[in-house]
Amino acid sequence: MEIREKYTETDPVDGSVHVVEKERHVALPSEQTELYALRVTNTVWYITSLLELLVGIRFVLLLFGANNTGFASFIYGASNPLVHLFDGIFRNPVVSGGTFESASLVALLVIMLIGWAIAGLIDLAMRPTVPTGTHQLR
Repeated sequence: MEIREKYTETDPVDGSVHVVEKERHVALPSEQTELYALRVTNTVWYITSLLELLVGIRFVLLLFGANNTGFASFIYGASNPLVHLFDGIFRNPVVSGGTFESASLVALLVIMLIGWAIAGLIDLAMRPTVPTGTHQLR
């Protein structure tokens, strides 16, 4: 919302009076809520993306048969709580020295759906019910 202000200033050098007109932007409560909702939603998507990346790297490492040392060991350990929930739903076939871990794919899908649901709920709960630029009905 733009606010125009008019006031007078006295010049300290010659004592003349000038009318000053300034505009400033004031955020309405609904605009502040929208910005907060956007920040929270972006944070949810950021965390969801990090979890997806972690499980996705695990899937690729297992598919190519990476040894359980160093970086691969860290990824396996960090992503195990996310993937362990889905162990045993499908078989894990061995593909030319690597493992096609289906539990990782299920975890990727579930993490994405949970992130989407949380972001959608935040959006529903925090966005104003009446859009700010609507026209009055006649």
